[in-house]
Amino acid sequence: MTDLDPLSRDNQTSIRGWINECKASHEYCKTNAPQTLPTRLIDTQPVNPRLVSTKGKTGTYATLSYCWGLSPDNPFESMYTTTEATMQSRMAGMDFTDMPKALQDAVLVTRAMGLQYLWIDALCIIQDSASDVAHEIQAMDSVYGNCEIVICATSSSSSKSGFLSPRRAVQPLLTVPFIPCEGGDPGTYGFYDPSTFPARNDWQSVERSEWNKRAWTFQERVVPPRVLHFGTDAIRFECRTSDFSELECLPRQIVIGNSVLGNDYRYLGVLERLSTQEPRDMLEIYETYYKFACEYSKRSLSFETDRLSAFSAVVTRFKLLMGEDIVYGLWLEDIWRGLIWSVWGRRGGKAATPLKKGGIPPKQEKSPWPSWSWYSSPNPISWIHSSKVWKSASPHSLLPQGSNSPVLVSSPAGPSSSLVISAVLREVEMEIAKGAGAYIVYAGEKWGTVDLDAKFEIADKEEEQDPSAPPLPPQRERIWLLQLRNKYQIFDDAGKSTMCWAAGLVLEHVRSTGDYRRMGIFSIYSQEKWEELFGGREQTRITLV
Repeated sequence: MTDLDPLSRDNQTSIRGWINECKASHEYCKTNAPQTLPTRLIDTQPVNPRLVSTKGKTGTYATLSYCWGLSPDNPFESMYTTTEATMQSRMAGMDFTDMPKALQDAVLVTRAMGLQYLWIDALCIIQDSASDVAHEIQAMDSVYGNCEIVICATSSSSSKSGFLSPRRAVQPLLTVPFIPCEGGDPGTYGFYDPSTFPARNDWQSVERSEWNKRAWTFQERVVPPRVLHFGTDAIRFECRTSDFSELECLPRQIVIGNSVLGNDYRYLGVLERLSTQEPRDMLEIYETYYKFACEYSKRSLSFETDRLSAFSAVVTRFKLLMGEDIVYGLWLEDIWRGLIWSVWGRRGGKAATPLKKGGIPPKQEKSPWPSWSWYSSPNPISWIHSSKVWKSASPHSLLPQGSNSPVLVSSPAGPSSSLVISAVLREVEMEIAKGAGAYIVYAGEKWGTVDLDAKFEIADKEEEQDPSAPPLPPQRERIWLLQLRNKYQIFDDAGKSTMCWAAGLVLEHVRSTGDYRRMGIFSIYSQEKWEELFGGREQTRITLV
């Protein structure tokens, strides 16, 4: 059973023991040298904690990962933060009772672990200084990667709600007294309701928590050496090598690459294991990156402009692992597969992308990100239709083949977010039928399917129509197909389509500029139809925005 007090003496002893064992014996968790401290930290030793400047010193510190809890009733302006105006008062000392409850609890945990310093984003970043915010966000990899441990307010949904509240005692449904047959003191057996009794090896209370649904917390769980979860039922500790719990759970297994996700899947430690491969399996590293990106895309953000920043520490880790260039979440060395992501679900509620007149969806005109980047999607994404997971073939089949392979002429540089590509481009018609199904129409026949990025918006609009009104006729619009993958990557040796069916991008023409914008991905029904559309065609140079 667990202690009713999450920070009981027994739990404090356990936490320190877990950290010491981790640092002393875990293969992927050992720290070889003192770590450089972040720009600012909170000194938790005074009764009233104070913000301090570290000035490049080395040492140990904890970080806090939590939900800010932004909402119309709890706006950003009301948050307890450091600003240009409050900087001096934060450094002079913060009245402990004025701090939000989650921040108070983090201070108490830091003290209990015997640490002096704590990093909290709201207080250690000057929130109204654009230059300071930019500088500190670029350092997220080192802030979380160099810390002693991340304190996770896993059971809290807001900075105003704490995570150290006494836990409710779990009472047995039935007690049965017993007397030992071989002597000894009598005792009592307790029979508990399995729906309320803490499950020893079940991490779902963490996985299903509001904290784990936020985009920022993904990198805060993947990058650090150790993470300490304060949940509703137990304290759980995970590190790059193993995990512990006050329930004495068995460690979860480490799963990387193409293994199926499950309750035992651990993201923490995957990158460290990949880095020890000799030689490094680049295809597996790409697959792992895409898996991380898919998981991240399911999570919610308060501000769409944060989508790149909240994933930046993960990207930094992969760049160190791969030594390659990345643009808006896509690797240049794997650009043709990277571009063919698809919308895989919705984050919840109605999709927000507007529909233009006529009901055909534009591509995220209000998105701050280029249409070709998965950052532009308001919904979860996947590479399942362009990935080797479903393609039983040589790894070389993932790469463009033949003399007519697409060519990346130029990638974004400076303020530009455009890709210039030379590839086969065909103009066809798209028909959108009932249920948001979309098809390629060529020479009066259906030649393939279109998987639109805004398919959920179309479905939403259809649901909003008056059910008594006559059904709308299928809608048609001119679209452009950009071929990025060849027939050997799509069809098997018998010419049949595989699960890895995505052939390229569906584009709309921005007539005002001459550029093209992504609308989705497409497939072709047969190898013969593919040959007629794309075989032997000349390439066109386009600018993709």
